[in-house]
Amino acid sequence: LYAENSSKQYITTSTFNDNIWHHIGFTWNSGVLKVYVDNIEQTVTKAYDFDFTSIFNGSAISILGMYSNLIIPFNGQISNAQIWNRALTAEEIAAIYSKGRGGF
Repeated sequence: LYAENSSKQYITTSTFNDNIWHHIGFTWNSGVLKVYVDNIEQTVTKAYDFDFTSIFNGSAISILGMYSNLIIPFNGQISNAQIWNRALTAEEIAAIYSKGRGGF
């Protein structure tokens, strides 16, 4: 996820080179980022500061599926992307994950 004029970057060590479907969910609540891969919460490291507010209030260009410098695109498919107006709970993330691949 990239936001124009951002000043934070978060990284996780998850890799996806296995040609199978994965569910990725994340929440941002009170300055805390949580990332879930296949319903397992990941360890996230803050590389540098960033204000996610600009992504969700429409004040910045945001890109899903491409590295922030716009030269390394995500090589895969993204389906059923959802953006909510609140942070989902771990249980809600699990419920979405349990619905499966949605026909993909």
